[in-house]
Amino acid sequence: MDGELGRNRILVLTADPAIEVAVRDAVGGAGSIVRPGSRTAEVVRELLPDVDIVVADWSGRLSLGAEEAALGRHLRLIQQPGVGIAYIDVDAWAEAGVPVANTPGGNAASVAEWALAATSNLCRSIGWADAEMRSGRWPQTSILQRDTRDLGERRVGLVGFGDINRRCAALFQAFGCDVAYTSRRPDPSSALRHRALDDLLSDSDVLVVAVPLTDRTRGLIGARELALLPPEALVVNAARGRSSTRPHWPRRSGPARWPALRWTSSPSNRSIPPANCSTSTTWCSVPTSPAVVPPRGSGCFA
Repeated sequence: MDGELGRNRILVLTADPAIEVAVRDAVGGAGSIVRPGSRTAEVVRELLPDVDIVVADWSGRLSLGAEEAALGRHLRLIQQPGVGIAYIDVDAWAEAGVPVANTPGGNAASVAEWALAATSNLCRSIGWADAEMRSGRWPQTSILQRDTRDLGERRVGLVGFGDINRRCAALFQAFGCDVAYTSRRPDPSSALRHRALDDLLSDSDVLVVAVPLTDRTRGLIGARELALLPPEALVVNAARGRSSTRPHWPRRSGPARWPALRWTSSPSNRSIPPANCSTSTTWCSVPTSPAVVPPRGSGCFA
């Protein structure tokens, strides 16, 4: 394929200009980049019969399902410029005979570092304290009422043990944290403790969730699971969510400059946690990756 790549018409669906630049650099002057005139499913379906390769849209706004697969049986490749393939019907494309590729591990270091930074922010109430100071207050005493223990004193539970959480384990251990994990099966190459999910939840002061969206993980963390966490536990979500709906974010006023929400301790935070969630739990989530959530009304992992 490499020798013939320049003769292909490549449909780039992602809106990220950096990805288009990377594709152009890889193809060179002989390649042909195709962009949809508008970001709608109808336009994508019109273009599919006349292209050879598709660079998918990692945001999920332009999904590639069974209807698109029926129009793209001639395609040579679907390339997802990211890790998650929740917005691509892999079974439908496999039936059409079209390979689907992703970039596993491509963002593992970035997401793991974000998870550590988000946890540190929550441990020290950095976002809250910054907002207090910008409002003209000096929270030297009140911040001590917000469970500001050292990060190294906290027990960290990792839900999932792929590239991201393996890196998280090393980062949190460097701070002196006791780290354990849960996954479908124990990893014989890891010295960390493998625990059942419920056991892990009951002993985790910090819970880091980094799992792909599958039938097994859909709704993995709900009201029952959150209730098992210790009081004042921190939840850091780096997982993906369903492509059909956005997660049920707590309502709040003003722009969300920082994704951390503390539901009980901050008098200036007007956010309302989802129904049945413990209000002693602090929530933090990647703003660009929806959470793994159960069907509407059956849980509150969002």
